[in-house]
Amino acid sequence: MRRSNTGLALLLISYAFAYVDRVNIGFAKDGMQHSFPLSDSTYGLGAGLFYIGYLIYQIPAGFFNEKFGPKVGITISLFLWGITSLLFAFTNSADIYLFLRFFLGISEAAFFPAVILYLSSTFHTDRRGAAVATLFLGVPIGMSIGSVMAGIILSFDHPLVGVQPWRWIFLLEALPTLALAWMVWRYLPSGVILSVTEPVSNKTRQHTYWSAFESRRIWKLAGICFLFNFAGISLMFWVPSMFLQAGIKSHMMTALAFASPYVASCIMVSTFTKIKLLPTHTLTILTICLFISTVVTAISIPLHGSLIIFVVLIMVVLLGGQTSLSLFWGLPGSILPKSQIAAGTAIVNSSASAAGFLGPMAIGFLHRSSGSYSSSLLIISGSLFSACFLFYVTFRPLHVGENKRLLALKMRR
Repeated sequence: MRRSNTGLALLLISYAFAYVDRVNIGFAKDGMQHSFPLSDSTYGLGAGLFYIGYLIYQIPAGFFNEKFGPKVGITISLFLWGITSLLFAFTNSADIYLFLRFFLGISEAAFFPAVILYLSSTFHTDRRGAAVATLFLGVPIGMSIGSVMAGIILSFDHPLVGVQPWRWIFLLEALPTLALAWMVWRYLPSGVILSVTEPVSNKTRQHTYWSAFESRRIWKLAGICFLFNFAGISLMFWVPSMFLQAGIKSHMMTALAFASPYVASCIMVSTFTKIKLLPTHTLTILTICLFISTVVTAISIPLHGSLIIFVVLIMVVLLGGQTSLSLFWGLPGSILPKSQIAAGTAIVNSSASAAGFLGPMAIGFLHRSSGSYSSSLLIISGSLFSACFLFYVTFRPLHVGENKRLLALKMRR
C-alpha cells in the first residue's frame, strides 16, 4: 500500500508539471510576439503542432510501454520534455517555436499512456478509479501553479538578470521537470504490486493488445474525447488572451482568474475520490458537468463586452470542463478489459491529440478573421454539446443495465 501511494504521489507531481508546461505557452504568447514576429495564426499552429507530435508517437509509445514497462516510458518522457522546455527559453524565431512545439509533443507522448498502464497494474479495481481521479488533481494543481507563477513573473516590466520575463517562465518550469525524471527513475516502485488478486476469466484472457482496435466502446470514447478536448484545449490556450481582450489589464489578475476554477475543481475531484463513486455515478456527474459547460459557453457569447460577467461565466466553463476531464479518464480503467487498457488509452488519447491540433489552430484563424472570440465560443459550445449528447447516448444503456443489476441484488436480499 505504501509503495503504491509513493508512486501515485510522484506521478501526481509529474502530471502537474505536464500542465504547468502546457499553460505556460498561453501566458508567454504576448512576450514572444514582442520579441520576434509571431502572428496569432502561427501561435495557434504551434499550439496545435504539439498535439501532432503527440498523436504520431501515441501508438508507438503504447508498444514501447508494453515492452519496456511504464517506469522507463515515464522517465524518458520527463527528461525529454524538460530539455525541450529549457530550449524554449532561447527561442528567437517562429520557425524554432514551431519545431520545439512539435518535438515537445513527441517528448510527452509516452507519459500519459505509461501512467495509466502503471496505475492499472498497481491498483485493484476498487481503488483504481480513485487513483486516476487523484492523478487528475495534477491538472488543476499544475494549471494553478503555472498560471500564478507566470502572472508573477510577467508582472515585472523589465528583464530579470538580463533575461526577458517570458523566458524565465520556461526556465523555471524545465529545471523541476528534469529533477522529477531522476526521482521517478530512482524512487518509483517497479512491477505489478496489486494488493488484491484480480480474477481473470477465460473471456478476458482472449483479449489481446490488438483487439482494442476492434472495440466499438473504445472508438466511441475516442469520439467523445475528441469533441471534449477540441473545446477544452482551445480554451486552455486562448482564455488568457480572451480575458485580456475583454478588459483585464493585469497579467496577475488574468492568472488568478484563470487559476481559480482549477482550484475549485481540485476540491470537487478530491471530494469525489473520498466518496468512491460507482461508474454509473461517474457517468451521471460527467454528463451534467458537460451540459452545464455547454449552456454557460453559449450564454457567454452575447455577454463578451461585460467584463465581470464574461470572466465569471468562462470560469464556470473551465470548472465544469476540468471536472469532466478528471472523471472521464477514470472510465477506461473501469469499463475496459485489463489487456485493452494500454492500447485503448493510446487510441482515446490520440483523438485528444487530433483535437488539440485542430482546436487552437481553428480559434486562431477565427480570431484573426473576425477580430473577436464570439465565433470561437460558438464553435466551442457546439463541440461541448456534441460531446455531451454522444456521451449520454453511448453510456445510458450501461447506466440502465447497472441500475437493474443493483435492483436485482437488493431484491434477493
